[in-house]
Amino acid sequence: FLDPHGAYRPKTPLFGDYQGQDRNAYISDLFERLLGGGPQHRKFAEDGFGIRVEQYDEVIASRPDEEFSPEPIRDIVRAAIDLYDTEITYSDDYLRETLDILEETGQLDNTIIVFLSDHGEEFFEHADWWHGRSLYNEVIRVPLVIRQPQDKGDVRRSDEFVQTVDIAPTILDMLDIPIPEEMEGLSLKPILDGGAIEDRLIYSSLNHKLDKPTSESATVDGAYKLIVDHFAKTQEWYDLDNDPSEQSPLESAPENGDAMVARIDEMRARSRAGLHLVFTSPVLEEQKDVYEGTITVPNAGAVEMKYPEDRYEITRDGDTITFRINMDNEGFVLEVHKPTHAHLFIETDMESSVAFEATLNGEQIESISKPIPDGFEALTTGAAPVPVTSLIADATRSSVSVIPPDGLVYGWYIPPADSIGVDQMDETMRETLEGLGYL
Repeated sequence: FLDPHGAYRPKTPLFGDYQGQDRNAYISDLFERLLGGGPQHRKFAEDGFGIRVEQYDEVIASRPDEEFSPEPIRDIVRAAIDLYDTEITYSDDYLRETLDILEETGQLDNTIIVFLSDHGEEFFEHADWWHGRSLYNEVIRVPLVIRQPQDKGDVRRSDEFVQTVDIAPTILDMLDIPIPEEMEGLSLKPILDGGAIEDRLIYSSLNHKLDKPTSESATVDGAYKLIVDHFAKTQEWYDLDNDPSEQSPLESAPENGDAMVARIDEMRARSRAGLHLVFTSPVLEEQKDVYEGTITVPNAGAVEMKYPEDRYEITRDGDTITFRINMDNEGFVLEVHKPTHAHLFIETDMESSVAFEATLNGEQIESISKPIPDGFEALTTGAAPVPVTSLIADATRSSVSVIPPDGLVYGWYIPPADSIGVDQMDETMRETLEGLGYL
């Protein structure tokens, strides 16, 4: 299978010979033109236009004094969509071949098939391009097809909003394996069997962009959708029944707006509570940065590393976590996609502490930095543990996307929403939490 993904390099062209050019030359030229159009469209968005591709000529006519690309942006975008669609068609053909082989070998009726995507792609529907840049439906609404072994050609289509976190419990349920209580998501097997699942608010989040920091959340409840920009402190409300392409924000929140805002607050607190350590490496530099070290956190819960799996090693012995992170450029197709941030998350409560020791390219790291509203604060590393409460940072500002790729290590702690009562706090902790917006 081919992953339909930028930089849109299909195995075979949709339109013959890439307009007479070598494939790589054609795609490189197309990307250069796309990137040339992007900033203009982002400028429109900043000015309040938020234009779509089909509005391009209209906007040019309305602003005669501006400088614009001589090539209509819609033609460039159409060519990129052709490449993207070709990748999808290529994968679709091989999926069909895979299903045919399963049927021919008698395995189709003994196989669970789940077909989905991790994200969509935006082509200036909202004045931007690529993915991981917004939470509009062109990015977060993805296909999902599930076939149970006992399905005999009956096809059911559901309009229920579901989430990718529902996939794991659904598969467990189909295999009659108990679903762990702590697992996020719901089993979709009731829908597959012709029934329904409980009503709930759907949640999505975004915490990075290639060119600027961001922290956004979205939730859907029935016909209504809310997108929150936590940095800009803005809300966008949409009526998806009457505005499915999300082009006309509502002037005010719907009746269920308070519940939707509360859902976002709840999910952010749940997903980010714990200790965060971010290891950074400069973009586009040739050095092969390697971080190695240990972290000791008493009674730590889950440990998760957000970085390409073939680039790190983590072992755990009781309270001690040993790590090695390779942050070199080798093997990445596009240099601008070099992961510059390795994000280690450790679940722990406010009673815990942390001792951190690490080297970068064999040299001892003397301190880490903590993002705080007014800048950065250095924290000395070493064998002596420090309380995690000394690392408490602003939950809104402390996002991986605000961390510069400068070859330093940053750390902060987000307390669980129900971790401690105000009456249990000393004066210093209470003042700290009030200043950071937790109380």
